Amino acid sequence: MRLGSRTEGASRGPLGVAHAEESAIDVIVADLLHWFRAHGCDPDSAPDRAQMHLEAELPEAV
Repeated sequence: MRLGSRTEGASRGPLGVAHAEESAIDVIVADLLHWFRAHGCDPDSAPDRAQMHLEAELPEAV
């Protein structure tokens, strides 16, 4: 199976991109939350902490 063959024929317009983005987010979040839980961390507070780190790294809007 070659890379990208699963998406051949899929819409490459805004809806196709939005669907792919949502799917990627679902997979990433599920994987990370599972990892947190498996390692005894609090999966409920992880997204809030990640958001705080992201906001701290972004330059302030001018």
